[in-house]
Amino acid sequence: MSTLTTQHVAAKFGLTPVALRRVLRSMPEYADNIRTNYRWQVWDDKAIAKIDAAIKTAKDNQRAVRNLMVLTENDVVDALAEHLERNAGYRVEERHSTKEHGVDIIAVKKATNELLLVEAKGGTSSKDGSNRFGKPFSRNQAKSHVSAAFYCAAKLRQQHASENAVVALAFPNDAMHRKLVHEISSALKLLSIVVFFVDADRLVSMG
Repeated sequence: MSTLTTQHVAAKFGLTPVALRRVLRSMPEYADNIRTNYRWQVWDDKAIAKIDAAIKTAKDNQRAVRNLMVLTENDVVDALAEHLERNAGYRVEERHSTKEHGVDIIAVKKATNELLLVEAKGGTSSKDGSNRFGKPFSRNQAKSHVSAAFYCAAKLRQQHASENAVVALAFPNDAMHRKLVHEISSALKLLSIVVFFVDADRLVSMG
């Protein structure tokens, strides 16, 4: 094989051909908006090294964008529900979006039948097109949401006391929500309320 195709180079870097073409078109050498079937000489290490650098830059930019993303309540619910099923041994019985009523997540531990009830809040409005959509809530708004979530969790704790259910809260993993949670940490501990945090990459951790 004397030449490399887009498919070969994409496979080398673990990308799809479509994703590689997007990177190539960001590079001056390939930004003619015409070519789609690129070819490289096998021995042309300099060209491949440039592509490698462009791919790394593109990935760094994507990470930066993700880190700036603000999670909606629906994002938090979806990420946590997926985590519970994939990594924590739960079966999610119900999940509710912001357009629905009810406990945000109801899950059952497969091994023990332990019930988990989760009240979630996001870091921005879930209503696409609203004035707050995509914009982080202010500290006062976040404080109001954390307060409302705490009330809901305390209510769930009382309603399901006889079932020995696990009651939890879920928030975006950012400095503001962590600080607000820390300020009520003793009360959360007293009521045995668990806290999950979801970061911009949809990774879940416990507070």
